[in-house]
Amino acid sequence: MNPSGSSDRSAERIGKIFVLFLMIAALALAGKKFIMPYFNSQIVEKTSTKSIYRKEIRIAHDSFLGYAVLRSEDVFKEMSSKGVLLSFENDEANYQKRIEMLRDGKVDLAVFTIDAYIKSASVTGGDFPGSIIAVIDETVGADAIVSYKSTIPALPDLNDPGVKFVFTPDSPSETLARILKADFNLPLLSAKWYETANGAEDVYKKLSQNPGRKEAYVLWEPYVSKALENSAIQILFDSSKVRGYIVDVLIANRKFLINEPDLLNDLLKSYFKALYHYQSSPDLLTDLLVHDAKNQNQPLTRDQAIVISRKISWKNTLENYAHFGILKQKTSLLHLEDMIRNITGVLIQTNGISKDPTQGNVATIFFDGCLKSLQQENFHPARKLNIVADGTSSSEEILAEQEPLRELTDEQWSQLVTLGELRVEQIAFGRGNAEITVSSRLYLDNLAERLKTYPYYYLKVVGHSMAIGDRDANLALSSNRAKAAADYLQQHGVSPQRLRSIGAEPAAGTGGSAQSVTFELLQMAY
Repeated sequence: MNPSGSSDRSAERIGKIFVLFLMIAALALAGKKFIMPYFNSQIVEKTSTKSIYRKEIRIAHDSFLGYAVLRSEDVFKEMSSKGVLLSFENDEANYQKRIEMLRDGKVDLAVFTIDAYIKSASVTGGDFPGSIIAVIDETVGADAIVSYKSTIPALPDLNDPGVKFVFTPDSPSETLARILKADFNLPLLSAKWYETANGAEDVYKKLSQNPGRKEAYVLWEPYVSKALENSAIQILFDSSKVRGYIVDVLIANRKFLINEPDLLNDLLKSYFKALYHYQSSPDLLTDLLVHDAKNQNQPLTRDQAIVISRKISWKNTLENYAHFGILKQKTSLLHLEDMIRNITGVLIQTNGISKDPTQGNVATIFFDGCLKSLQQENFHPARKLNIVADGTSSSEEILAEQEPLRELTDEQWSQLVTLGELRVEQIAFGRGNAEITVSSRLYLDNLAERLKTYPYYYLKVVGHSMAIGDRDANLALSSNRAKAAADYLQQHGVSPQRLRSIGAEPAAGTGGSAQSVTFELLQMAY
């Protein structure tokens, strides 16, 4: 008898059984993974009805009421009639999640503020997975910086190392605070100039609890209106004071944009028709906002909805043409490229981002093809509503142009109040004269562009000189320098009606600032 041979045969049998077991397990797994689903799908197919929708458009959004028209029943029904289902993914303003969903193709479209898109892309190393195809809206007072009158009476009083801003991070409110810090001369603000809160409601609670603190609170509606119910509180600065910064846009996944241009054109047409409908009557718009707020679990009263409707500027078809630079007529509306550059500059200057994620190639993140297609079709949102007859009507859309500031008398100039001093690199002149240096002309070029974002304000240019030598000669030098800077701005597009230059009394000091000019934004007293 050979014990070792018996052991070998036993081991061989065990090995064969193990291999057989593995084969059976593999077949079972394959059946579960491939065969059963196939038969199940056959069963489902034989017991199902074909969908009425041939396509689906998935849109990432949040509860902001500026998107109410996009979410409206009008747009949904119009697209449904074309066999297209609209579905919305609410990420509760998680912009990083939103850009990732856009990048991964989990959504086809997403709404962003321009600043949020830039910041989100900056985090992902400059990856812009979508292209801006339309401007949705711009806030004109829906975001505001408020303070107690007793602690911070006016905007210049923010120039204090003890002052702090309180805002919600990664929100238009944060952007508003950064705009103010970037554009106004507040050199004494601490390096730790802000603290964060969890939403406008949290900011409002901090405001209510801390009346004695030197803090500026950044809110959005309806909390701005709630704050102003307290007569001790005032608005220092709000989004109605600037243009082209807090702007919402519609962004399409690049692959979807290439593969489904007709689908996107249909959506834009449906959207602009719905917007035209709701803008035709204040009551219709109010009803929409009340209904949409309820659907977003943020109910509003009609009075609150009316206030909000006045603080959001929805952009119609013509205004979109203007912002994308495809409108034939000249307009005061800012080009989208300039808006992106301005916002990027603010974020870099205030350390919101470390560098420009577009690397200067701003035009790569927006696409005018969809709007050009509508323009070439001579699209007007009223036509399908039977408002426009034979292609002409008095019911054409209105282009919201900025009214030029009127010319003021000397007395009226003296009655203006200062909003704040603009932050501008020191303007240098030739020694003892009023000739602007080459490098300083670049600073003035930049100022002329920035003034387009502050269209509602007059500008006082104040010249300075040192109190050394003859007072009258120094005063004349101050006046001449102020006039030289004002003239340069006028030659570069700033209306002479909004400019006034004066020379300040010569002052003690030896630095360059004592021989430069400063710039103050002025407004009519209320």
